[in-house]
Amino acid sequence: MNGEHEEEQVASMKSALPPLVRRSLQWVAGTVLVLVAVAMAASNAGAQDAATFGGVEFPQGAISFADRVVSYTSAEGVIAPNDDPTRALGPPDDAGAMVSLGNADSQCQTSLVLEFVDNYLVDVEGNDLWIFEVGPAVEATELFISTDAVNWIAIGKVEGSTRGADIADFVSPGQKFPFIRLCDFPDGVTSGSPYAGPDITAVGAIGSIVRPPSEQTNPPTVTGDGQTGSGQTGSGQTSGGVIGSGTIGSTYPPPPFGSPEPWPVDRMTIQAAQRQVVAGGRVWVPVYLLRSDNVANINFEITYDASVAVPDGDLVAGNLLGGRLFSANPGDPGIVRVGFSGTDGVFGTGTVAWIPFRAVGQPGQRTVLSVTVSTINEPNGAEPPIDRINGTIIIVDANGLTPGDCDGNGYLTEFDAFCALQMSVQLRPVQLTLDIDNDGAVTSRDATIILQRVTGRA
Repeated sequence: MNGEHEEEQVASMKSALPPLVRRSLQWVAGTVLVLVAVAMAASNAGAQDAATFGGVEFPQGAISFADRVVSYTSAEGVIAPNDDPTRALGPPDDAGAMVSLGNADSQCQTSLVLEFVDNYLVDVEGNDLWIFEVGPAVEATELFISTDAVNWIAIGKVEGSTRGADIADFVSPGQKFPFIRLCDFPDGVTSGSPYAGPDITAVGAIGSIVRPPSEQTNPPTVTGDGQTGSGQTGSGQTSGGVIGSGTIGSTYPPPPFGSPEPWPVDRMTIQAAQRQVVAGGRVWVPVYLLRSDNVANINFEITYDASVAVPDGDLVAGNLLGGRLFSANPGDPGIVRVGFSGTDGVFGTGTVAWIPFRAVGQPGQRTVLSVTVSTINEPNGAEPPIDRINGTIIIVDANGLTPGDCDGNGYLTEFDAFCALQMSVQLRPVQLTLDIDNDGAVTSRDATIILQRVTGRA
């Protein structure tokens, strides 16, 4: 068979596959495709050869390291030259040059935001990120990643002998991240001047692909105090309160289902709750305002998948608002808009709204309730930072179970469909909870039904 004919036959075989099956195979192979992309990028003209720094191999060599300062905020105990954030750029300095963050009293009181200019951080097998901290043990450092340097995803922390981080549990296959944020973890453990807090000499992406020049941004202006010209201040606020699509703060994925609610936090946060509901049933979902600190007014939005659940009735103001003005608009598909206003500030923790949802999807389907805050003010007009924690609605059957759930996470994904397909060819022990069509066996038909429910086509 000649090469041209072979390629035509392969292309014909691929096109014959149903689109949903092709999507399933793509999802399962997501990590492999990223690894292939890394290998191909490393072989391209202009790409760096693999290199080892501090005993860690970086497939793309020196371009794997953060190479631009976006912002830097330190605390007491840091003096020159350890207050120069550019010391964290590029590969680790053999001479030990570093930037110190200082000792934080609250979350992200100290912060270093860096950008990977000519590469992206991506998920590969094992550790994806490596923090080079001076000294025999890493001082506890919280890590966040972002696509826009505005909305942040928390990926845990490094400390002690742990210097690497795996982003797999926090991202979707194929996501690319140019920004990394490091914050001293406020655990009460302090170190002295002139290098208080974590001492960072480099940040490298083990999981790395080339960032095309067309996707590279213009360098921000870093002022003498380590801040950027983008409007950020040392407190993490902005002069306008809003950058891009939301207020300053971090966005967190829904906590594990069944976690304490509201989620324990150490600074002001808005959280959408997690709820289960039977197919066709109605459920009230609270939205919490946690550790509110003198908030006079707010506008926030909840987006959702309208093929899974839809608002069903009027929203109700939460117990934190008292007699303040409250208004909500659930009229546009896929989004609920909420606002409240008062002359004085709201303090403490409580609910700000209750949203009634009707489940219109099938058991096993779920929708994330994504929270954004577009406006928030204190009585004097100041615009404080606020974190966001997304929520979830999961549809279950009359017994409170999720038919087709292979991995036990409470909702259906394409992995569950692939799991059923493996059972159908005896590669995996059969679980009759995956017998969706109730014919007494798990077959490829069950895999198709699960895929249809995942994609909203059932």
